[in-house]
Amino acid sequence: MKRKEFITISFTALLLKACNRNPIKKVMKDEFFSYGLDNKASLPSIKLSEDERKKYLSPLKLFKVLRSHKIRNSYIGIAKIAIDELQGIIACSSRDGKVSIWHLLSGELIASYSHERNAGAVVIGEKGDVISGGSDNRIKIWNYFSNQLSQTLETPSAVGCLAINLRANYLAAAIDYSHQVKVIVWNLKSLKQIAEISDERFWDFDLLAFNDTGEHLYARGGLGENRVWEMPSTKLIRAFPDSHYGEVSYCSIDDRGRVLATASDRHNEVYIWDTMSGKRIQIIEAAPISDGGPFVPNVLLNHNGSILITATLNGNIRISCTESKELLQEFPGKHKPGISSLAISNRYLVSGDHDGNVKLWKFTA
Repeated sequence: MKRKEFITISFTALLLKACNRNPIKKVMKDEFFSYGLDNKASLPSIKLSEDERKKYLSPLKLFKVLRSHKIRNSYIGIAKIAIDELQGIIACSSRDGKVSIWHLLSGELIASYSHERNAGAVVIGEKGDVISGGSDNRIKIWNYFSNQLSQTLETPSAVGCLAINLRANYLAAAIDYSHQVKVIVWNLKSLKQIAEISDERFWDFDLLAFNDTGEHLYARGGLGENRVWEMPSTKLIRAFPDSHYGEVSYCSIDDRGRVLATASDRHNEVYIWDTMSGKRIQIIEAAPISDGGPFVPNVLLNHNGSILITATLNGNIRISCTESKELLQEFPGKHKPGISSLAISNRYLVSGDHDGNVKLWKFTA
């Protein structure tokens, strides 16, 4: 099918009237908008199977402790973690610019390389490619088989998030803090730019993700603005505000792109959303309110959104059922500086902290 190699779309909605990069105090509720929502859509299936229930009820075993490097400042620790069981790789990016790659089973540090500034995003491609984005306006592709940098892509400004879909051969980057915040999409094999999406309501990104088929691209802005674009046309098909933000916000989306989890430092609750209708469908406690806060709950959904994993500054990790809100287990993550990032695969949960430590937990059931 023939299509244009380069597509640009822009939304003419009013730019957030933010001063001194402090839009939280300036934004008005009526500046948010909804579009294309299906209010009659049936709720997403998030029922926990018996096998999954057994798996998540069984205590996790600490499998490996991986040391990235000594972080000079505890507030610039692990930013993102990616895990690929099939290739046997764990990769993490740090806010001081360093990217580390380990062999999954042995825990051996395979390679490390650096961005000049904050490496806020990392994903794993195929054939040993680890792809990272940083505040140095670069995307770097490191191949751990050849142990060398294979490609560098220049970006207009800092890279806030990365998304990848191997099935559709897409690589996407969310570009923060430029004159016009945007998403750029490349063909993963040729690294030729195929699309560019602009939205004047965004000033930074909390989330960028393809669904499992690569047919949709999802984004969430720092003020709780959500977008769903059709691929490869980049047509906007849905938009809704969740208004769930604070000075620090976290979010996660399931592989289908149907279930969204959001959290902020304002309270100890995680909101679960249906991205088809834009409706909030569940509220789950991320930590006991008696903990007193600040909570800053890091959140992670499993592949189908049936499980919510949360980690707060006290270092505890909680595993809850999203359908029933049942707390399946809670255990100390044993991260003294607090957990800053989470990742999950079929057999493992990975947690990273503000001091550069990465812990690999194994599901025992």
